[in-house]
Amino acid sequence: MNPSTPTLAQFVVAIATLLLGGTATVSGQISRIAALFPAQFLSGERTGDQDIIAARFFTDGRLETPPATPASICAQSYKEFSPITLPDADGGCFLVYTVEHTSSAHASDRDILMRRLDREGRDRWGDSTNHITAIARSNFSEQNAKAVKLYDGSIMVLYEVHYSASSFGDVDIAAVKIGADGKPVWGSGSWIAKTKRRERLSGIVADSRGGVIAIYESASIVRDSVAASDLLAMRIDGFGKTGWGASANPMHVATSRHLERNAAVVSDGAGGAYVAYEIEYTTGARTGDIDILAQRISPDGSRRWMDESSLPLVSSDAKAHETDPVVVAEPAGLAVAFKLQIGGQTFIGMQRLDMLGKPLWNEGKKAVLTGVQHEQVAHQQLIADGLGNFYLAMETTDTATHDRDIYVQRIAADGAQAWGEGDYAVAAFNTPTPERDAALTVDGVGQLILVAVRDIPLEHPGEYSSQIVAQKFAVDGTSSWASLQPPIVLAGDGRLYGSIVLLRE
Repeated sequence: MNPSTPTLAQFVVAIATLLLGGTATVSGQISRIAALFPAQFLSGERTGDQDIIAARFFTDGRLETPPATPASICAQSYKEFSPITLPDADGGCFLVYTVEHTSSAHASDRDILMRRLDREGRDRWGDSTNHITAIARSNFSEQNAKAVKLYDGSIMVLYEVHYSASSFGDVDIAAVKIGADGKPVWGSGSWIAKTKRRERLSGIVADSRGGVIAIYESASIVRDSVAASDLLAMRIDGFGKTGWGASANPMHVATSRHLERNAAVVSDGAGGAYVAYEIEYTTGARTGDIDILAQRISPDGSRRWMDESSLPLVSSDAKAHETDPVVVAEPAGLAVAFKLQIGGQTFIGMQRLDMLGKPLWNEGKKAVLTGVQHEQVAHQQLIADGLGNFYLAMETTDTATHDRDIYVQRIAADGAQAWGEGDYAVAAFNTPTPERDAALTVDGVGQLILVAVRDIPLEHPGEYSSQIVAQKFAVDGTSSWASLQPPIVLAGDGRLYGSIVLLRE
């Protein structure tokens, strides 16, 4: 026998190795996702109370938690909601959430708490008597928390302090830093913005020097009306000191005579931030019109897009109102999606800006528009697929039946719409029952996983319980879970569910 010729046994071993290797490769692409969301009791002694629960599943569609019994994450005597998750290095996460007290002595008071959970949702901080770290707990109402993980494993959390229930009351912004062990790093919190104006937190990003850049809206209120509104940026270093270099003052992101507000914020990947925001004109021929602009903030607190001959306009149409921007950063720049209303019609617009703030799609002259025929669209979500393209999800409302559905579109790197007829999005969840509050992620090969809340009508009109449903799309727009007869139901225990956050391992 020729020694160079493989024996049958060697051939079988080689095939088995190839098959096992292929299986390992496929298995290596399967990861687990946890969907966390608030759940409100609709009956019984806890009617009206809210807990935070979790439904866990895998990217191949397998469920880890039974739909009828999702995992309990936060279930104390007060209302718990607005979860924020940051992955740790061990397969678990840091969880920041808001609570609202229900006792008569502290009714409607809101505080912010934090925990660290392992992969199975078990507490890693404290002991059986106390595993919670208080971020903000005062007689005032703390809410709208934002959190980022820093390079040393610590977490910085910023939040608003509301001094009254009025939407025009005074609001300030504060920060704390928590170590990976759950203990406060600073002796006390740090004020980020504390003036007589109303400051509202838009977003935060980690810089490259162990600190954080916060973008916030600063408004002057006169007789329960916004008289002026600007966007400012403040840096907070790792020791809680605020300011830019020798200056303790915030830097100006957008401070014209018009109203700048409703900013979306994302890291630029280089220690700075991208910001997209609304501008409502208060004087001139376009008074009352609303456009979308953008800006890039450098790590030293300067505006990078300053060419007055080429303003970083995301969208400016005198016949339309553009509002509610959402943003995604990419290596080559920034992608922005927003709601565009022309008369009684609504669309979702998108534009891509390069690193210098130049609009790229449609020669920079107008946005790419998508929508759904005969339906109003809103609540858009945007995510990059990791391959240079984007997925866009939107909530639609039928103008005749008022049913709510979720539609999706894949936007190519050049702005072309890849799915459906090229101008309209395709249905992700389209049933007679309303779906809302979509959350998006992608798997290891760029396929879209979309999770949403489906409301199930109860016996009395206007009352609902909820399910959490999920769908997965391949890059060509077909269902990746077709054999599972999607959408798959992740949770449905008879409660009413709120907005979802996804944690992908």
